[in-house]
Amino acid sequence: MALASKHAGTPVRWAEDRVEHLMASSTGADRAMTFSAAVDADGTVTALRTDLIDNVGAYLRPPEPSTLYRCYGNITGPYRIDAVEIRARAVVTNTMPTGLNRGFGGQQLYFGLERLMDAVASATGLDVVEVRRRNLVSTFPHETATGGVYDSGDYAAALDLAVKNADLAELERRRETARAEGAFYGIGTALVVDPSGTNIGYVGLATPPRTAGRAGTSRGPPSTSGCRWTCRGS
Repeated sequence: MALASKHAGTPVRWAEDRVEHLMASSTGADRAMTFSAAVDADGTVTALRTDLIDNVGAYLRPPEPSTLYRCYGNITGPYRIDAVEIRARAVVTNTMPTGLNRGFGGQQLYFGLERLMDAVASATGLDVVEVRRRNLVSTFPHETATGGVYDSGDYAAALDLAVKNADLAELERRRETARAEGAFYGIGTALVVDPSGTNIGYVGLATPPRTAGRAGTSRGPPSTSGCRWTCRGS
């Protein structure tokens, strides 16, 4: 733009359109993820294993790869899970570099974790709401296996209020009626705990100067073994 202005001898302004911005600015993280759980017969999740791979585009630029690391403290969501293993990798490709959008890193986490809870319900034969209720954090303050601290809350009451306000029984009745008529009708359930603030210092810890731009791996405590159920969701 500076050269164009110098050549024209007048101030030059360029306003990109939406397509140009999407093609030449930044993109959201493209993530492949696998969530696994060790589960007791009563539906209690005792361990969580995650494998996260983010396509970060042509190169890493600050504050990336924070999309990959931001939600480690609350990676167990609203659930009481004592053992967690995390494998996380940032992969450089020939696509646009990734940038941050509101809630960055959170949407991917919640989608994978809640799909996993649905898989737990399916494997144990429990209702999807009930299996979530059985695993909710119930005492506060609560420290997650990855070091996050939840100061307060009543997750069971929040879940009950959501079920009541949604009139879940009526939704289920409509679903059965619609399916009997050959229509597709689904009911989704998702519980989210999102941090209200973030210490961006973890980006520097995750990518020190000597390794900046390289793919990295972070591992948490090993998961427990000997549990009766193993459920996978991706």
